[in-house]
Amino acid sequence: MRGVNAANLVLALVGGLAAGRLAAVVAGRFAPPSGVRRPIGLIEVSAAVLLAAVVARFGLGWSAVPPLVAAVSLLTLSIVDLRCARLPDAIVFPASAASLAAVVAASIASARPGAIVAAVAAGLGYGAVLWAAHEMRPGGLGFGDVKLAPLLGLHLGWAAYSSHPEWWAVVSLTVQALLLSCLIGLAMGLAQAVLRRRRPEPRPGPGCERASPPSPGLLQTVFPFGPALAAGTMISVLFPEALIL
Repeated sequence: MRGVNAANLVLALVGGLAAGRLAAVVAGRFAPPSGVRRPIGLIEVSAAVLLAAVVARFGLGWSAVPPLVAAVSLLTLSIVDLRCARLPDAIVFPASAASLAAVVAASIASARPGAIVAAVAAGLGYGAVLWAAHEMRPGGLGFGDVKLAPLLGLHLGWAAYSSHPEWWAVVSLTVQALLLSCLIGLAMGLAQAVLRRRRPEPRPGPGCERASPPSPGLLQTVFPFGPALAAGTMISVLFPEALIL
């Protein structure tokens, strides 16, 4: 991690608050909050912390552009998925296009055109793996997660190649990110199952239909996997050296 510039961090925090407000507004259009009201400013503060972490890791420059796009996009999608257990195409596809543009711009600016190829290959590979998992067990992995996978792979491929410009690093980081996401998803599922046993689930907001009804069994609990995929990807993008084997 490069030296942290205090002015850059302040700028990232302020920008993060604005980005978080935008994420909350966009998410609210697809999944209005319901039940227990969210703590005021939670989304905005989360975005500010995420953007500050990105700037602390990459500084302010072209190398920070892809992870900044990833942070805002994945935060917005995670909010919707947590509220409604769905990942709208109207957010996923524009976020994927913005991610590809960010990767291309950052790769050209840093004179690493190979990172573009690595990012696209990782996106296609990640998508193929999750599509195969969906086909084998459609009830275990939603198709929204499959459509999200190329976006995740783009950022993983770019981060891996930017850290270690070798194909083995791209494969390694992508696999490690998926394994990390599965562990995070398992923890989230168990936590949600325990909470459901202690209190009833809040009713979805207007226009928000959950993909599946809650399951009473502890190990059969249905929960959104998108936030776990997003968390695993962001951790991997921020700390690729710690995960590339």
